[in-house]
Amino acid sequence: MEEKRQIENEKLTKVYRTNHIVEAITIEKRCMGISQYRKISKKGYVNLETGEYIESKARASPIDIEKRFKKSCHELRRIINLNFIGSCSEKFLTLTYSSVMRDYRQVNLDFKKFWGRFRYSYPSCEYIRIIEPQGNGSYHLHVLIKRMDRKKLFVPMDKIKQMWEHGGAWIENLPFVDNFGAYFCPKFLRDSPPTHNDSKIYEKADRIVFYPEHFRLYSRSRGIQKPVPVTMTYGNLKKIVGETLPCYSHTTVIRDQQGSGEVLNSITYEQYNLKKGK
Repeated sequence: MEEKRQIENEKLTKVYRTNHIVEAITIEKRCMGISQYRKISKKGYVNLETGEYIESKARASPIDIEKRFKKSCHELRRIINLNFIGSCSEKFLTLTYSSVMRDYRQVNLDFKKFWGRFRYSYPSCEYIRIIEPQGNGSYHLHVLIKRMDRKKLFVPMDKIKQMWEHGGAWIENLPFVDNFGAYFCPKFLRDSPPTHNDSKIYEKADRIVFYPEHFRLYSRSRGIQKPVPVTMTYGNLKKIVGETLPCYSHTTVIRDQQGSGEVLNSITYEQYNLKKGK
């Protein structure tokens, strides 16, 4: 459930800053109970206060899979925004198969071999790789590549096709957009920040079923940094963003479904584009 709520300046907020994109997550009531659980085996947890052993489900439910997918999409968007700005040292690569490929494990192996060939010729490059299914369940790959020495990256098309032996290959400049993370992150989630591709959200929402249970939506090479959130007061967040208004805001209100319907908690997500705020 969404509901507009006023956030007090004293509230603690988790803030991700990835170049000119600022994301803030504010929880009305922070729960400290999670600290009493400790993982002691692949599937088991123990309650440190009671000694109770809890075992997780053998197979994740569709809801659990979608939650994990949502978390991966948020992580991916932030990593892209932190590492890519659309400079001449960056490229966008698409790799497809000439026949239907539904073997998720094989796709990973094929990319590993491809990247070994690519890195041999361009040793200063790093990548973010995204595996995405088409409507028929056949996988293809999107790869963001950058030269870490910041020099111009030029890769001939015929050379890319020689490195990728399984089908089509295209390499192009990154488009001119203000939010690369939102542009490149797969739009499978109906509550994601809006982009120019909104018409495809519902078309792609059903494709989560093509991923195996223990999938990895993306991978990154070692040189690609992962953003680290900073916890601050909401008032300090407003000092960072100044007069800039959120380009996207979403509040989830959690109510007691079994009793009176009282509000138990609320979580507010805000995204600011400081470039647009200038």
